[in-house]
Amino acid sequence: IDFMEYYARQALELKDRGQQTLVRLPGEDNHLEYIPLGVGVVIPPWNFALAIVVGMVTSAMVTGNTVILKPASQTPVIAYKFYELLVEAGLPAGVVNFLPGRPDVIGDYLVDHKLTRFISFTGSRAVGLRIHERSSKVAPGQIWMKRLVAEMGGKDAIVVLDDADVELAAQNIVASAFSFSGQKCSACSRAIIHEAVYDEVLNRVVDITKGLKVGDVRDASNYTGPVIDEKALNKVMEYVEIGKREGKLVAGGKPAGDEGFFVEPTIFADVDPDARIMQEEVFGPFVAFTKVRDFDHAMEVANNTEYGLTGSVFTRNREYIERARTEFHVGNLYFNRKCTGA
Repeated sequence: IDFMEYYARQALELKDRGQQTLVRLPGEDNHLEYIPLGVGVVIPPWNFALAIVVGMVTSAMVTGNTVILKPASQTPVIAYKFYELLVEAGLPAGVVNFLPGRPDVIGDYLVDHKLTRFISFTGSRAVGLRIHERSSKVAPGQIWMKRLVAEMGGKDAIVVLDDADVELAAQNIVASAFSFSGQKCSACSRAIIHEAVYDEVLNRVVDITKGLKVGDVRDASNYTGPVIDEKALNKVMEYVEIGKREGKLVAGGKPAGDEGFFVEPTIFADVDPDARIMQEEVFGPFVAFTKVRDFDHAMEVANNTEYGLTGSVFTRNREYIERARTEFHVGNLYFNRKCTGA
């Protein structure tokens, strides 16, 4: 509901801009009018199977576009239930169209089609870059360049400086790394800690993590649930093996339980900033710790990534906060709180 209201209000703002005079020149009346683009392809992820679908569809719809919704293969039913609600609410036929299918069949077809005007995508870097490449090519009969809006994951970092509240930082690293079993683009998968407090922060995070229970989330005593499927479980375990070569395993590193796709919250310590587990998105309950000398070194390590979605800095130093605003290159930047939950 919040997503729908937000985008509806944004649409009203765009409409109002068309009534404003851009430049006042004698004998001229200058306005900028926004018009719908046309047919948009919406390709959402599975991890927030309702919220992100609602936001992506609504933003396209309220600005006058028609939508082809190709849901994630893992969560088509939830997307369909949202589609049913739109129909029940009286949305005219053909405004939003539900089309599930395999990404390499349906997805490629929609991205390549000459009548597709824009693509809105949230998902992995690899798939996003594939869509970017394919959508940049002009199909026979296509009379425009397609537009692409893409959010392609993260390798998000929490920086803890030597003057930080250690307990606050540790609690928020755990929450950012392991809530939703780390299956968020905004999840903390890199902990960048000042050398003066490195051991204290690491030990506290390990202590908290070892007390977490993993299991069926219908049982409130369980902190987090499974990863989405067997493929995701295998991917996490592959990165555990990589991590054993690149750092020191200090917590987790194994499947949890005998059934289902549960993974123990996993922590690696003493990892080089250029290591694979510090560079590649795992998308599971997995965080790597590295040590830095000072604020400048922390910013260097934090920005040493192909991603730039979220980040957080724990410090009491106002100068560092102000510097991080411009030097920490992420879209969502937080101070003294977790890097998730925008």
